[in-house]
Amino acid sequence: MSDKKTRVTGSDVLAKADAGDFKEARKLAVELHNQNPSDWRGHIMLAEVALRTERYDVAQTEVRRALTKGVDPVRAARKMREIAKGDANIPLEIEATKQIIQHQPENASEYGQLAHLLATSGETIEAIDALKICLKLKGPMAPVQRTLIELTKCNDADSLKGHLETLVADLPDSWIVQLAAKRFKLARLLAPSRVEVDLCDQLFNLRKPDYRPIDAAQVGKEMTVAGHDRPNGTVIIFSGLLDGHFLPPHLLDHVFAELGLKAIFLTDPKRLIFLDGVPYLAPNLKATQNAIRGGLMMKDKPLYTVGQSSGGQTAIIYGTQMNAHASIVFSAGTTFDMDIYAAFNDKRALSMMRRLNRKLDAKAFSMANMFSKADPDYRVTAYACKNSREDVQHLSLLTPYKQVEATVLDVPQGHNSMLAATHKIGLLKIFKDAFDIA
Repeated sequence: MSDKKTRVTGSDVLAKADAGDFKEARKLAVELHNQNPSDWRGHIMLAEVALRTERYDVAQTEVRRALTKGVDPVRAARKMREIAKGDANIPLEIEATKQIIQHQPENASEYGQLAHLLATSGETIEAIDALKICLKLKGPMAPVQRTLIELTKCNDADSLKGHLETLVADLPDSWIVQLAAKRFKLARLLAPSRVEVDLCDQLFNLRKPDYRPIDAAQVGKEMTVAGHDRPNGTVIIFSGLLDGHFLPPHLLDHVFAELGLKAIFLTDPKRLIFLDGVPYLAPNLKATQNAIRGGLMMKDKPLYTVGQSSGGQTAIIYGTQMNAHASIVFSAGTTFDMDIYAAFNDKRALSMMRRLNRKLDAKAFSMANMFSKADPDYRVTAYACKNSREDVQHLSLLTPYKQVEATVLDVPQGHNSMLAATHKIGLLKIFKDAFDIA
């Protein structure tokens, strides 16, 4: 029988460290080093144990020793950055990140991390230069967003405007969408983060300087109309049941401006999916539609409708009744059948349907009735997300109608199929294709 001693490995050291037995972990790390003093592995394990016990100077020393014995320089730099982060040593984090980039000059994520670290330390111009390279290499969104937020906090933020204009021009549309969606949600909170709200407003203003965004704070209080001089027609956007929009109105209007469409954003104070009219326009449905025809929509130009959630049902109803050219709906309700909503356990929709049925004959607005009276050339583009069972079931009720092109998106967004379609297809393309505008 052999009495040869079992050799220690790095895994043995980490197992003891993970169990919180740092004394034994260090003992094993020393033994690992003694097994082969010319190898770097023992030093890296000693650095790991020192890091976990917050002996940062010792950890740095061990990494430097490992570098003299052939450790991969990127591995050493990553370990040094981990130590620096634990020690809140930003200059050392920056130095380590630059060392990684020196060996991996095409690593976009590292440029993003470097940009954020530089912005945090007040080195704004260097941060912007790193951010430009990150964007050129198609880096991830998260460090870019964090860096932009840090730049808005710095003392010379105003002097950076020219640099930011160049940066924002290169941001992918999907990032602008996410930032805008975040901004809109923040703006509706009781105590929003002004830094992030201001950042997203700044992004929009810089992206299209001649575009005057709609103030999100107005939405839900009154009708908002934008683009009186746009030449290609009118689009009406119907909010969801609680005046919600899947994407911020000022972002949507940015797209409608590109398409040359006057935009009318409507909310529903009566909570009857606009079927009893819009009170700030007229007292009932017919009068509301006449008010839109008579004073809001452009004469002799196409009309389009857009709706999200319960507003999607409205978009189709108004679209068919007002001879719209086309409608696009996202996660739309499609039925007035109380049994279906009960099966969904959608208490809010059930409550709305009860109120609606007390007020008027909801069945008169069934999809079958609407499509039977629609212009032969009228068409509907409808989206739902695969992981929202209710929305997919609603969508299936539209598929029998030849005017409808229905798409189920295999993405994780749930009820917000507008955001999902934006990421998968592109916001401008969605509306261009649905409205057939070149």
